[in-house]
Amino acid sequence: MKRHQLELALRKQRLLVQSAHQREQMALYAGGMRPLLATADKAVAGALWVKQHPAVLAVSSAALFILRPRFLVRLAMRGYSAWRLVQVFRGRQRH
Repeated sequence: MKRHQLELALRKQRLLVQSAHQREQMALYAGGMRPLLATADKAVAGALWVKQHPAVLAVSSAALFILRPRFLVRLAMRGYSAWRLVQVFRGRQRH
């Protein structure tokens, strides 16, 4: 029994050393992605903030609608066009 426990402890130690090495390698390889990941983190934080403060989004949307209705119509048209374009490309990929 003692031998089996020793083998398990040695294997655990080897795996810990291997995983530490792999973490170091990942940190080196992912260094170039740091700005992209930071931007994604900011976007997620912003989305969470909006989710926690829906009234701010509603008031700002209403103000935009009152002050700049043409801007919102153009924005809606662009969004609809982009959505349709995605639908067309998805349809082509299925065939």
